[in-house]
Amino acid sequence: MRLDDAKENLLYTMQALQTDTKHRFAWLTRSIEGANPQEILNRGYSIVYNRQAELVPRRAQDAAAACDLRIRLADGKIEVSIGNTR
Repeated sequence: MRLDDAKENLLYTMQALQTDTKHRFAWLTRSIEGANPQEILNRGYSIVYNRQAELVPRRAQDAAAACDLRIRLADGKIEVSIGNTR
């Protein structure tokens, strides 16, 4: 009887580990997919580049007056010119 109990316990433990591993893998997959730049754009965000230097302006002063910008959206790009900054 003890061998049968040990076998059953081992089988149960292995199944529990397999289930846990599947859940963790699914969670990691969702996390990685959520960090995908295209997925972020699909949620409504955009990326703004200085068109000449291909830099991402982080402050208003980084986008000087008379500067051309490229805005990347989920489905394409928009090019704009800045008249002034505040």
